[in-house]
Amino acid sequence: IVIGGYKIVDASGATIDKVRHDRLSLSGAEAAVELLTKQDDLFVIAWNKLYRRDLFIKNDIWYPAGRIHEDNLTTYKLLSKARGVEIIESNNYLYVKRAGSITNTTKKSVQVQEKINAAKEAIDYFPEGDLREAARYSLFLARIIELNEAIRAKKSGDYKKIISEISILTPSKNKYCPAKGKIYSVLL
Repeated sequence: IVIGGYKIVDASGATIDKVRHDRLSLSGAEAAVELLTKQDDLFVIAWNKLYRRDLFIKNDIWYPAGRIHEDNLTTYKLLSKARGVEIIESNNYLYVKRAGSITNTTKKSVQVQEKINAAKEAIDYFPEGDLREAARYSLFLARIIELNEAIRAKKSGDYKKIISEISILTPSKNKYCPAKGKIYSVLL
């Protein structure tokens, strides 16, 4: 898989943001861990990558129809099966951000729930090892986002349930959870 940077532009073509990364070579497993633990769009999104067609066919990996954030549900699988991942120094891809796009019109609560679902599916996809641990950390991150959204929306009835879900993940024992995440989970 080859990953490139990109420019986000508005409908008039004006640049909103540029995303670029230094050249980097990773194994597929290393790239999957990057995606799961950092949730960096460079790794998550589907459209800034070149894939070998066989990667989909031989591994029976397909983007699910009718689901939002389908890249969250698929890209980690492709990365984990790749022999290698090359990040190139470019931002030649233009992503046009439109006001009426599904990403901009989907409720935040639905987006958060899809992140949680994607993380749960990743845990199921990786039965053991580092990738499963990285997927568990991904679920921790999604649950933190869920808690922040509940606080923002003043849904205090949800706090206890979400905190309980976070504690089940035992982030303090996860090697991918940084000190800040461990402190946050203890404070909860």
